[in-house]
Amino acid sequence: MARSRDNWVEQEGGLPPYVRRIVRRLRQSNPSWTEGHAIAVAINVIKRIAATGDTNFPGKQNVNKKSRAEAVKALVQWEAMKARARAA
Repeated sequence: MARSRDNWVEQEGGLPPYVRRIVRRLRQSNPSWTEGHAIAVAINVIKRIAATGDTNFPGKQNVNKKSRAEAVKALVQWEAMKARARAA
């Protein structure tokens, strides 16, 4: 029996790869975090990287141009997924 897609992220095809990578690393560092919490933190980190080039982790962190471009791409994908889910 196929598993039902019970939330909008799954219905839209799952997390963008860059978001999924950050979520995985956050959950490895913070095992008590739920997946939803890790996704929320990851999205906020990506928004910060896309806007400023900083990760907002302790100390000033400058990400390279390639990583910032990946963050922007993931944010565009995330926002498009969210818009499609709301329109449905």
